Amino acid sequence: MGTPSEKSADAAHRADQDASASLRLLIICDCSERMKQLEAALDVGEIEIIGVNSLDRLNNFMGSDYDLVAVDVGLEHLASVLIALRSKVKYAEIPVLVECGRISTETGFAGVLPRYRAMPCFQSDLDTLVKRRIAFESGAREKRGIL
Repeated sequence: MGTPSEKSADAAHRADQDASASLRLLIICDCSERMKQLEAALDVGEIEIIGVNSLDRLNNFMGSDYDLVAVDVGLEHLASVLIALRSKVKYAEIPVLVECGRISTETGFAGVLPRYRAMPCFQSDLDTLVKRRIAFESGAREKRGIL
């Protein structure tokens, strides 16, 4: 069976694996109320949510690893946020979802999203896509096992 210290070390190791196994979602939003709504909608337990509600502080969060990015900003900030994300090599392949409820009627963003490989979606679609990504990653982890 093992000594109590071996059991606690094993439990700590499993907890570390579980903590490192969760997906990390970066939410970039320029409105604190919308940020709260997004966090509440996406808080499903299997994901670590990091929220940035000040575009001035975005660079402070750019050193960490993320699995997915959700952007909910006005058109005036959209290009600068996407440039900041895609200018970092480590974020080149990360899926970026842009909540387009506030910008869908604007014609000026049409070429911006494809250029920076960002997918426009409404909040309900964003919720669905994030949850599907969690389910996919959870299933992939179960298939991979420990090794």
